[in-house]
Amino acid sequence: MSSSKSDSGDKQPRIIRNLSFTELYQSAVHLLGQYLGTIVTCRYATPDHVAAEPDERLHESFERAIAETVLQHPALQAGLFNEDSKQPSWIELESIDFANHVVWQTVSASDDLQVALGGLLESQIDRRFSHLETQPGWRVVILHQHGSRALEVAFIWNHTAADGMSGKIFHETLLHHLNSADGDTPPNLHNRVLRLADTAQRFPPAPEAICKYPIGLCFMASVIWKEFKPRIIANKEGTRAAWSPIRLKPYKTQRQTVTIDNATLQRILCACRANNTTLTGLLHGIAVLSFASQLRPHEAPGLAGDTALNMRPATPSAPPRYPWYEPHKTIGNILSSMEHTFDRHLVGAIRRRLASAPLADPDRKAALAPAVWSVAQAARRDIQRSLDLGTRDSMVGLMKFVPDWRAQMREHAWKPRRTSWVVTNIGVLDGDTDGAGAGRWTIERALFSLSAEASGAAIHLCPISVKGKDLCVDFSWQDTVVDGAVAGRLVSDVEAWLEYLGASNSCSAGGVSDSPERAS
Repeated sequence: MSSSKSDSGDKQPRIIRNLSFTELYQSAVHLLGQYLGTIVTCRYATPDHVAAEPDERLHESFERAIAETVLQHPALQAGLFNEDSKQPSWIELESIDFANHVVWQTVSASDDLQVALGGLLESQIDRRFSHLETQPGWRVVILHQHGSRALEVAFIWNHTAADGMSGKIFHETLLHHLNSADGDTPPNLHNRVLRLADTAQRFPPAPEAICKYPIGLCFMASVIWKEFKPRIIANKEGTRAAWSPIRLKPYKTQRQTVTIDNATLQRILCACRANNTTLTGLLHGIAVLSFASQLRPHEAPGLAGDTALNMRPATPSAPPRYPWYEPHKTIGNILSSMEHTFDRHLVGAIRRRLASAPLADPDRKAALAPAVWSVAQAARRDIQRSLDLGTRDSMVGLMKFVPDWRAQMREHAWKPRRTSWVVTNIGVLDGDTDGAGAGRWTIERALFSLSAEASGAAIHLCPISVKGKDLCVDFSWQDTVVDGAVAGRLVSDVEAWLEYLGASNSCSAGGVSDSPERAS
């Protein structure tokens, strides 16, 4: 099994550093069972020479690439010390036993691979990470079907160690090592045990250790007002997700996926550009329309949703104390978030438009499309304002004022749910990092899945695509706590609107790319 430095006779574990502001929050929600797992799953296509090899050789070469990936990213090498405390720490481990972290599953040629993948994700997404003082918080599960050239590879991790963008970085790194493998096993991988050394030397610093997160008085006052305003005022404003009160139990994630082919995706992105928004903004626009059409005015006079923000563009490379640090290539928690509010006046106007629109498509969607684009533009403006601020007035800067995130999140669970949905878009994954060729590994599809967030947004919308391939939008929510009919309708509305906009948009798809919304 994996072991910490303290297991080898040291009286105290070798501490790397204390958890960052963001990591403290993520550690608390994992400890309390309010959020358990994050997964990026990729479909790898094996090259000709690998497909001809026996399974044993395939396993060896793939695990060798995983080992190289772990060695490249120190965040995947550390244990978590004193998790149930005000100030946990990252600690060095001596080794990682792949028997505890890398699992191979084989299905027969007659089995439905998609059904098997769904079962894999269901079994993994709510599985808590344990033994964190002696094992890093990640797993890789590889699904291999007899007679198939494809491998479904699920990277599952504890959000304390890494954000959503890190899942994309993991797979791009793994793909690179699969294609650069020279056939020799790394000297520190033996009998599936990876020996570690000097993890602390290149361990990602806490974001707040390399740049300031200043907070203005107006921003602080607005956040305090949102958090502590009298309930009678909050109810009058009506943007909280009163339709889905927080309940920590039962905790089980339900999920569905919408897939959009690349040709349709490119037309959607072209339409987004023509309407001064992005895919993330568009998903917010569709979500507002969907919730407004489903929820009664007394349940949801207004609405609110979140966007996860990738803070790597605002984080300096090669700072003086860490000359090797490159945030864009780093697995770690380098993120923030922001809230969008859609007040009762806007949502009321959308409901009136819904009531007056033709009942049948495509006329109905044609009449409602201006409302979708208007909200999408507003969401994009919100995001751009936040990005323009860089590290100023960020939620990360406020986190330092919370002395104990365990107590904070226990108390938070008794409050009304703030937001009805969150969009966390990690953008486009490069599935052919080292150039095309029949003799190379490639990634053909990606899927980004989050476990339910018991005390956070009611429903997650998680888009990801592989360059030149399909878009997958994964939806997840807490079973029985969040109304499954509302979630299912949101899924079908997003699919119908994306298909409609992709079919009706006539602008050229040439040169359009999906830049990520700097999302977690």
